[in-house]
Amino acid sequence: MVNRGALSWAARLCVASAVALLVMAATSGCVGSDPHLYDKVNAVVSELHVSSIGDVIYQGRYGTGGFSSSAPTVVIVVAGPNAYADIKLALTAASFTPTPDNSAWSRDTLEKRRTVHVVALQPGDTYPDAQDQSQKVDRAAVFLSFN
Repeated sequence: MVNRGALSWAARLCVASAVALLVMAATSGCVGSDPHLYDKVNAVVSELHVSSIGDVIYQGRYGTGGFSSSAPTVVIVVAGPNAYADIKLALTAASFTPTPDNSAWSRDTLEKRRTVHVVALQPGDTYPDAQDQSQKVDRAAVFLSFN
């Protein structure tokens, strides 16, 4: 004789296992992010030698480039008495072109336009960090947003 309790328990276990496998398969693409998501933005940061311009007092990232997110963006704040002038020189040397008000510099590449937003900061000024929280600087600095 077949034990109906054992059979129904085995059937429930099979169904539960099948459901778990389906859920895992459906969500496997949702886990983690692209390890190369910021590579192109980081390449611009490296090309401009941002860390040699002054003291990097903040660096953050945001954006996934997905449907409901902004483009991958790196935000850096560099402090130093000549940081603003030095970043403008580095951008010019790297063939970036400024907007008329010098607030953004851009360069077209084969795949897209790269833009660097540049804001000079004085002691007491604030800037938005990667979590969109306001942060205050205690010395002259420059805010850079790369995307």
